Amino acid sequence: MRVGVRGSNSSRFDMLSGVPQSSVLGPILFLLYVNKLPSWILSSIKMFADVTKVWRVIESDLDCDALQMDIDALLKWYDQ
Repeated sequence: MRVGVRGSNSSRFDMLSGVPQSSVLGPILFLLYVNKLPSWILSSIKMFADVTKVWRVIESDLDCDALQMDIDALLKWYDQ
């Protein structure tokens, strides 16, 4: 990777993590990874950009348990 500003470029360097700016593949891979999320969440879910909202109408203890299981699953997914 190297950085360019107004025709001047830095020397090349190895990048160990992250997504290069102006990358086409990076955002596509991110979308493929994130868009599988709603398929295994049982509660209602809305996603936009980097925001995910999960909710459920609570009418019984079972609803509370189901929502908590979804939240736990999201945390587990996030920590991978």
